[in-house]
Amino acid sequence: MAGDELNAILAERIDYGPSLAVLRIIPNGWEVPNFKPGQYTTLGVLGSTPRCSGSDPDKTPIADPTKLLKRAYSIASAPHEKNYVEFNIALVKGGLFTPRLWNLKVGDPLFLGPKITGTFTMDPVPKDKNIVFIGTGTGLGPFMSMIYGNIETLGSRKFAVLHGVRTSQELCYRGELAALARMSSNFAYLPIISR
Repeated sequence: MAGDELNAILAERIDYGPSLAVLRIIPNGWEVPNFKPGQYTTLGVLGSTPRCSGSDPDKTPIADPTKLLKRAYSIASAPHEKNYVEFNIALVKGGLFTPRLWNLKVGDPLFLGPKITGTFTMDPVPKDKNIVFIGTGTGLGPFMSMIYGNIETLGSRKFAVLHGVRTSQELCYRGELAALARMSSNFAYLPIISR
């Protein structure tokens, strides 16, 4: 049964408006594996999980509601953070997966992929080169992991983050990034709002 694969718990949810949230997920009975900033893993919920209110109905019925629905998401947490794995996720009201994920409450079980992978890392970037991160919406997620994972190099190189969103409410890491900009002349944060 797919329920046996629910190997993690939704530990915290921080909402930034009705369709954007930061989710912190803890493994249940296992440890967060090592990973490189910028990598991703999968999240999963049972197909029988109800959709959140305000979402569109399923276009077609779920073939087997006892099976897991899975989607890949970039990790936003620091690689040295072993208490949880953090994700920056947008609700897609007509989607198959996120309306079900959105319906989970803190304490609910879900699937967290134990395999973390991906090549979108800072490995090929020399340690003495300056870094500019440009992202929109949830595209900031892997950059946050890269920032947290490379904070020790802030004194030797410059970082700039340009984050584009529709409304100021969607600037989900604004506090942390603004604080870094205040603390270091080598860190610049430029939020861009289109509406």
